[in-house]
Amino acid sequence: MSLPTPDDSRRLNRRQLVRGAAAAGVGGSAMALLAACGKTSDSSTDSAAGGNGGVGNFPRTPRWRFVVVCHATTNSFFTATQYGVQDAAAMVDSDYQWTGSANGDVSEMLNAMNAAITAKADGIALSMVDPRAFDGAVEKAIKAGIPVIAFSSDAPDSDRLAYVGSDNYAAGIEMGRRIVDLVGGSGDVVLFAAQPGAEYATPRIRGTREVLEEAGIGVALSASGFTINESVSRVEAYWQGHKSVKGLYGLDAYATQAIGQVIKKNDLRSSGMTGGGYDALEQTLKYVADGSLDFTIDEQQYLQGFYPIVSLFLTKISGGQTGPADMNLANKVVTRADVAAYIDNPSRFLATTRQQKVISPS
Repeated sequence: MSLPTPDDSRRLNRRQLVRGAAAAGVGGSAMALLAACGKTSDSSTDSAAGGNGGVGNFPRTPRWRFVVVCHATTNSFFTATQYGVQDAAAMVDSDYQWTGSANGDVSEMLNAMNAAITAKADGIALSMVDPRAFDGAVEKAIKAGIPVIAFSSDAPDSDRLAYVGSDNYAAGIEMGRRIVDLVGGSGDVVLFAAQPGAEYATPRIRGTREVLEEAGIGVALSASGFTINESVSRVEAYWQGHKSVKGLYGLDAYATQAIGQVIKKNDLRSSGMTGGGYDALEQTLKYVADGSLDFTIDEQQYLQGFYPIVSLFLTKISGGQTGPADMNLANKVVTRADVAAYIDNPSRFLATTRQQKVISPS
């Protein structure tokens, strides 16, 4: 399933961006203000290493500064995303800032977004977990000559220039098919998500439900949490009250890891419980390896940080002639048959190590 094609109004906004880019500028005082706001990456500094411009075959550029506004800044899923941001920023010799909210608080994200606009950031990557809440801020950024790329979660009707991430509806359909194969044509399963109404979750839920309901499988929905402990507690409580369910499935990283932990702790596989979900967290992969989980869907979170920075850099250096591009990151289903390739090869791409190294093909 292809991602939405930009409409005429978005193309108009892109022309406005080109016209406004030269006027926007970036001053030293604005840089200082931007450096002071929000949270940094996993180190004590939020700046990429390197000198001022001239990377690869590109001409010398100002040391542009890009702001990444995330809805779950401390979630382990986004550790690999931060590594992608770091590596891309180093590659194009730019600075970056990692900011937003730890628990999906849209007001906190809007504050971070507006701070970046006020400080005249050179580009913004934004996880758009609400379909309409960011419209005004995105429009404001575009009018100020600041390109905005959505990542992880998308709001295609906004003025954002492009989306980098999974086709969540297609991923939901794939999950539904996997569940049907595991559960059969009867019984009930439950889907867990930290934010069931968030933009990343709703298309996954829709795709999964369509497949399951057509197969005659009942589907319940339950909120998990923004920490692993909270997620484990909620998954455990749900199972204790609904022991007839045939499957526990997560729609995000902590929900999936929590399901694996609950299934293993209570030896639910022996009674026929199925389970699976999303994301390639280290512990989740171990639960796939030991059979506690049937599968997990790898969203390639490293690329969700890497590609937006590259796109923003190209947008700046080309004056808006190129750069923004929808990137549908393939959803890779990981099962016990192929999980060893992940576990045996720790990498920054999975956030299983911080070390930079070349991974030999398995």
